[in-house]
Amino acid sequence: MQRCANILLLVLLLGAAGLFVIKQPNGQTWLSIADFVPNTAVLTAHINSWLGRAERKVARGISGGTHTGKTMVYKWRDSAGNWHVSDQPINAAGGLDEMIQVDPDTNLIQSAH
Repeated sequence: MQRCANILLLVLLLGAAGLFVIKQPNGQTWLSIADFVPNTAVLTAHINSWLGRAERKVARGISGGTHTGKTMVYKWRDSAGNWHVSDQPINAAGGLDEMIQVDPDTNLIQSAH
């Protein structure tokens, strides 16, 4: 059993190494070491983009302006006991509107009953 496993491992290694030697119809090998080296220009662009977004979020968070970036929504319960949410105030019968400030970067999901 051990001998069979060793033979299978050898075949696997030879097959993988062969891709660095065997040539395609266009004359290039199927794999080269350059295929495994990351493109630093693309990585740098992704990192700079991520840092720029993070910097804007931090600047928005510590800015002392009056605009908080939050959205005002109104929540009320109807006479049947169901909750409703709207961007316009509606005085529903049997209940008063409740103003809520919602951060637009927050995911709001209705809970399961």
